[in-house]
Amino acid sequence: MYSKEVYIRMRNGNKETELRLSNICPEHQLAMIDGMFKFFELDVDFKEMADIYNRSAKAYQEFFAQLDSEENGTKTDQIKMKHHDPKSEYNSIPPRKENIKKIVDKHVTGPSKVSKPNSNDSNSFIRTSDYSNDYFITGVKLSRNKEVLYRCRYKCDCGDESNHYIKIGTMSVPCWKCSKRLEVSPATQFGEPEEGKNREMYRDSYGNFYIAGKFERNVLTLSDRDKE
Repeated sequence: MYSKEVYIRMRNGNKETELRLSNICPEHQLAMIDGMFKFFELDVDFKEMADIYNRSAKAYQEFFAQLDSEENGTKTDQIKMKHHDPKSEYNSIPPRKENIKKIVDKHVTGPSKVSKPNSNDSNSFIRTSDYSNDYFITGVKLSRNKEVLYRCRYKCDCGDESNHYIKIGTMSVPCWKCSKRLEVSPATQFGEPEEGKNREMYRDSYGNFYIAGKFERNVLTLSDRDKE
């Protein structure tokens, strides 16, 4: 969906700039938002945020469509029924808070079942319940093909710094900005995540499982940081 008009005004000390654009596509909107974050030196991964907002928007859109359907159905029933009990009509409509929670969970959070161990799957020790919008905290998410992905933080020569979510064994990742391939390495001295071991020992103090490009390895693991 295109925005009719976008107006931005920024000030940094004595410097001030204004920008007004019309008919901006979603990709350009996100690029402008990213530029604003970097202007104020805020470390925000807008690509991840956009992914969550996009799925949340679909969830709310479905909820309101269902809400309209319920209201239209109620009006039809009222026309057909000359005499009815208001209390029974109220009870027949499901609580709306519960409705929207179920819909949002379906689009954003996903199922919360625990996956059974599989000898052929080295990542089976990770619970499916971890793969939600909580990947900001856990550093782990599922791909559309239900593959386990771990957070990789990169820093490129072009100045871009952002995240990828990758499979175990991934050798390189592309820079989101210039597409340069960046070599991947484990974020801690313990290497790549292994089944049955404390996951936090494989994460640096920033919560990354992997790093790439010029991003420097942090000696302190997330497990060590929590002990301090």
